Amino acid sequence: MKHINLTQLALAFASQADPKSRYRRLQRFFREVVFDYDAIARLIMALFDLYDQSYYL
Repeated sequence: MKHINLTQLALAFASQADPKSRYRRLQRFFREVVFDYDAIARLIMALFDLYDQSYYL
């Protein structure tokens, strides 16, 4: 499992906002958003045209 450093992520965004404000915005985003991992998997499968192929996870 990999941890995300929100401080580094906040600094990576090009924005006129204060880095502390960007940090708090990222905290709110990750606290409130629920990721649909099945939908993400389908998106990846579609992007790389993997539906008709065999694959090993």
